Amino acid sequence: MNKTFKVGILLVILAVPAFIFVFLHSFGKNHFDTQTYYSNGVDSVLTDCVINESGQYRISHSFFSNDSINVFLLNSDPVIHSGLTSTWESWFDAYYEMPVSFKQVLPQSLCLQNTYRIKNIKCVNSNELNELYCDLIVKKENLNQPYGVLVNEDKVIKGYFELNDNKEIDRLFAEIQILLTNYE
Repeated sequence: MNKTFKVGILLVILAVPAFIFVFLHSFGKNHFDTQTYYSNGVDSVLTDCVINESGQYRISHSFFSNDSINVFLLNSDPVIHSGLTSTWESWFDAYYEMPVSFKQVLPQSLCLQNTYRIKNIKCVNSNELNELYCDLIVKKENLNQPYGVLVNEDKVIKGYFELNDNKEIDRLFAEIQILLTNYE
């Protein structure tokens, strides 16, 4: 075979993948989004809660911060779960300058035991706690361990997380990053 013919074939073999890469890179864009819960409304009733809403369900609780992504930390008393205390503090510090609001919700009886003086703790009575559980559509059987609920700035529930599991914590951080990327 002719040497120039071989060089031509080699250039074509190298040019085709480069062309495909440039084509896909210029026209394609990766877009990630998190799961949206209750996009068609809530037609189920939790124990002690009556929520019947058609259309996209949105949180209406007063603890919600309208200008940020909200992470509600439930059943996460730092005294009982002291192994997670440094994790809570590092989360609060890591997202201090970003539009992410962590809200650690505790019953008033446990607030008196809080010796760590962690900020963002909301002490609530049992009626307020039940109302919050209803607004977040949290089943009480899920609350036998630290539990988190992720809500975007549009008051839409974006995730539920069991915070004793490191994979769930990693998933929470990944979904927060995705929401921050899409945050307007």
